Amino acid sequence: MYAKNEYKQVQEELSYKIKSQMKTLCVGAFDPRKRVFVTLTVHRPNNSSDASNFIKSINDAISRSIGVNDNLFDGSYSGLIDKKNPRFKIEVRQ
Repeated sequence: MYAKNEYKQVQEELSYKIKSQMKTLCVGAFDPRKRVFVTLTVHRPNNSSDASNFIKSINDAISRSIGVNDNLFDGSYSGLIDKKNPRFKIEVRQ
């Protein structure tokens, strides 16, 4: 688990990466009044981390990036274990 300052820094970095990808892929603006569908596939290094906190932190970063409150998020989560290559994939659509 991250300390409060580390948590915010990680969120800011993820938010920046999401914004960069949106520019690269020429994704238009999201309507802040409409629902957003998030598909998250997570490959964690082990089962010891709290998946719900991880999802919440990613949703917070997405929300900050696209300007839509995360209470309008629907979606799915897949959690897998990959000790050698932990990573995650985010798909966001409206």
